[in-house]
Amino acid sequence: MSMLLFLVTKEIRHNVLTFRFAVIYVLFFVLTIVSMVMLSANYQRQWENYVRARASERESLGAMEGVRDLRMQGINVQKQPSKLSLFALGLDKEMSRTVSVSAQSGVEVGAGQYPNPISALFATPDLAYVVNVVISLLALLLTFDAISGENETGTLRLMLANAVPRDVILLGKWLGGYIALVVPFLLAVGCGILLSLTLTDLSLDADSWMRMGALLLVSLLYISAFFALGVLVSTFNHRSSTALMVSLFLWVLMVLTIPNVVPILARQIAGIPSPGMLAGQRRAIENEQWERVRRLMANNPSEEERRRIFDEMRETLTKEWKRTQDEYENRINEQIELAQVLSRASPSASFVYAATNLAGTGMSDFQSLSDYTKQYYAQFGDVVSELAREEDDRASQTSADQTVYAAALDVDKLPEFVPEKSSFARSLQHSMLDICLLGMFNIAFFLVGYIKFMRYDVCA
Repeated sequence: MSMLLFLVTKEIRHNVLTFRFAVIYVLFFVLTIVSMVMLSANYQRQWENYVRARASERESLGAMEGVRDLRMQGINVQKQPSKLSLFALGLDKEMSRTVSVSAQSGVEVGAGQYPNPISALFATPDLAYVVNVVISLLALLLTFDAISGENETGTLRLMLANAVPRDVILLGKWLGGYIALVVPFLLAVGCGILLSLTLTDLSLDADSWMRMGALLLVSLLYISAFFALGVLVSTFNHRSSTALMVSLFLWVLMVLTIPNVVPILARQIAGIPSPGMLAGQRRAIENEQWERVRRLMANNPSEEERRRIFDEMRETLTKEWKRTQDEYENRINEQIELAQVLSRASPSASFVYAATNLAGTGMSDFQSLSDYTKQYYAQFGDVVSELAREEDDRASQTSADQTVYAAALDVDKLPEFVPEKSSFARSLQHSMLDICLLGMFNIAFFLVGYIKFMRYDVCA
């Protein structure tokens, strides 16, 4: 135990006293703090814009005269911005879009609430991005020569000559380097949270603190995986220069290539119709039904028969278009599931999936919002129909003067757009597969490195 402690202390001291260490940590320390403070300020602006948008929409609804205006113009609704988007932005931009709901046009998703063309060109450096890209690279840069570097300087041969067990050497290397990286990382995150709470109006409830704690634990697990990978690469090489090149290749493959190429591959395997093809299918369905109506109308049916024909046409159009949309959504879901399965060959993808789910900005939350929007549309249609019946009843009880019953719309009767927020337990459940995969990556990388180091030839 004393020998392990000595090796851990030696490794920490060796890393901390190098110029490489100083440059690396100043870089990611500044990046972490600045990113968190800027994104928390951005969240505050998003919240203020959200409140103003709701107030403006309420005023617009209050100015409507009757249900006819509501049917035609509809209502614009938005989702509240996510507090933890400063830790993992994820799909928050995609979910923070204005949704127009009307009986006339259905559900239409508009532009984002907070459009910024520059953000489309460059990735937002939230905490998940810093961990996924920056710190994973730093982990490899600190460990690529953990064994090969010691072998080149002759230190490894000296330790083995003094009967230091190989497993103790390997574990000391891993623990010392890992502690040297994660302690400054945790300090940087702590400073970022403190400054965010001090300089902005951001406040975190108990659920947010639990999510943040789980997200940090997942981050530590992810960093550990790349540390183990760096040690593994070092045990397979006797020259540090070769180990560095192999480490950079694996980092590019796991962090940049697989997560970005797999969605393209999934689109090729599970192709979906383009929006143009969907529009063509819709026009074909409409043309077919109108042609049927024209044939039936050629027989000069009665007024009652005409109403029945048009009602049947509308019902058929609704069913056929719903069937087409359902098929389209099923194909999209198949493509998404395939992309997720294939991309999990990289620990980077597993980390992103777990981090965004825990932050409430992941795929599960996106799907929940989509399902809720459909439910809201159905609820909105029911309320509009009820208001229309009430208006017709008032009209039947008054004179023909339309101004008597075309009163201002009662806004309080409209349903509130309040998507259900996933509980921490549910978010954790959705993240468990990726958390387990990160644990398996750790075990696999360390075990292979351990087996290789047990056979490492110090004389080569």
